[in-house]
Amino acid sequence: MGRPSDHKGDGTPIPAAEAARWHGALRAALSGPALRRSARSRQLLTYLVEETLAGRRGRITGTTIAQDVLGRDASFDGEGDAIVRVQMRRLRVQLAEDHGAEELGAAPRIVVPKGAYRPELADPPAGQDAPRPEGAALGFAEAPAPPPSPRPPSEAATEPEDGAPEGPDGTRTRTRNSLVVAALAALAVCGGTLATLAPRLVDGLSDAPPSSAAVDVAATPTVPPAGDEGPPEVAEQFPSIAVLPFRNNSGDAANDVFETGLQFQIASDLQRFGTVKAFALEAPEMRGGPPPARYYIAGTILKNAEEIDVFVFLTNAETGRSVLSRRIREPGAKAGEDGDYYTVLSRLSRAVSGHMAGDYGGIVEAEELRAIASAGLDGERGLDGFRCVALSQAFLGSRSVDDYRRARDCIGTHLDEHGEDGLLMAYKAMLAFHSLPEMGLMDTRSLAWVFTEQETLALARRAVSLAPGSDAAHAIRGSILNAFGQTQEAVISLRRAADLNPGNPTIHGLLALALVADDRWEEAGAVAEDAIAISARPQPFFYIPAFLSALMADDRDAALTAAAEVARTPAPWAPTIALVAAELAGRTAEVAVLREEVRIYAEEHGGDALAGLRRWVPSERGMAALEAHLQAAGL
Repeated sequence: MGRPSDHKGDGTPIPAAEAARWHGALRAALSGPALRRSARSRQLLTYLVEETLAGRRGRITGTTIAQDVLGRDASFDGEGDAIVRVQMRRLRVQLAEDHGAEELGAAPRIVVPKGAYRPELADPPAGQDAPRPEGAALGFAEAPAPPPSPRPPSEAATEPEDGAPEGPDGTRTRTRNSLVVAALAALAVCGGTLATLAPRLVDGLSDAPPSSAAVDVAATPTVPPAGDEGPPEVAEQFPSIAVLPFRNNSGDAANDVFETGLQFQIASDLQRFGTVKAFALEAPEMRGGPPPARYYIAGTILKNAEEIDVFVFLTNAETGRSVLSRRIREPGAKAGEDGDYYTVLSRLSRAVSGHMAGDYGGIVEAEELRAIASAGLDGERGLDGFRCVALSQAFLGSRSVDDYRRARDCIGTHLDEHGEDGLLMAYKAMLAFHSLPEMGLMDTRSLAWVFTEQETLALARRAVSLAPGSDAAHAIRGSILNAFGQTQEAVISLRRAADLNPGNPTIHGLLALALVADDRWEEAGAVAEDAIAISARPQPFFYIPAFLSALMADDRDAALTAAAEVARTPAPWAPTIALVAAELAGRTAEVAVLREEVRIYAEEHGGDALAGLRRWVPSERGMAALEAHLQAAGL
């Protein structure tokens, strides 16, 4: 390919001749085989090009992408939410896969350079298909880089990376010093001190110490490595997490009971997920040696009016870098008042464990980054079981055939090598469920073989038999039963899953859908709100009960708000939701475009524009409300 053209954009639309090249390149790119499978990637690429054509390249940042395309609000934090990085990597892979496709013809190719969010034009390959980049089969356009070699504390790492702060030219650079100082400053704003800080982080600071107003380093306990007492053995298949005591910075001695109470409750709740191995750990003095766990969880307890306020963060034990931080508030004054202690403790721990170990939570995001840094998904040995879980969740986020095959093959290989495992059998059932063509949850046309409904349900039942204490096994079985019309049994199975693990947001989201199918709308709404509250990255289907309820109540504003979240789904029926939202908002031009896209989807699914959603959320009242708005949109 030729050298990409560079148009920086200064607020003035680009010249007509260059605009024509961009339009041609966009039309060609959207017709590529990989892009055709992903409505979200098409939406993202269209946004990037439209901003470029309007002369607003300088406005394209991770934050604007998150808010304008991916449904995040003004509170979006790129450090804690990796959705932009994940989606940009996926877009680069798909563009790279399509660059040699016949459908693109002689049109220029659109590329998004690594380390930038702003698209460029490049000449098409000369006379032959462009080679697929090494690493594309792993799910990333660029070849995974090896882990960075250790550096002296005085050196700053300045390599561009997705999600880092952006310079004036749209590239992102990050320094080790700025990351640490920003993290400490953020904690100062929250009113607390860092409850645990690896010495590697502290060593990375410049010679000038931070202001005492920002953080009290002397009062900050350090992250403990292995001590002489011999920490628990690190799990072979799943990540290990050491939960440290929390520090009470509320100024109220009554909250001291939360320091170790919260620590042990979180360690216990994390174990419920079955995908991590957690234990409580005291904070001994630093004695050198390897860390006793893969991650640390710690934090501070604050007090704000009548709320217990906890700032919690997840730290990579090897690098000392913060992976995820969250501030969680829980109503409830003092721990001893009216016996509220255990109620407040349980709710706080449920939220923390959901953010850390739930689907798309901090552990999954961190393990994905580890895999990239260690030469791809096959490079991180010893965590094969969790790797299959992460791949399955990656598929749920993309619904792409390639991601499906990677997750399916990973689970199949693991079960062949290690024998039957209830958790992975449950994820196999989940993948089988999505492969059912009649469900309309993904494009199954290129799959040589798919499961049957009977096989899918048999897998789910086998998972429960193998692991009756697994929340995931019961949840996946319940969601499948709901889709197959066995609503009452589905609710029972999903309630059992919620009892096993109240901190799993996905379970609450699936239970809400089953309650919708049973016409228990008020209860469904409350359960869905719980799912959103305890999720690190709320999934689009969490908002379906609110969306359908608003449609039936003719509450236009509430319906539009919920529709924006539901339409983020990578499922093939996403344009149907977008069409309903456009009709509600009176966006005539958008309705015309989406109507044709939905019409094509309907033709491929027996004339039913709600095919996939109808099976997944079998609610007659909800579907009737959607049908009415589709008719109003001209379908």
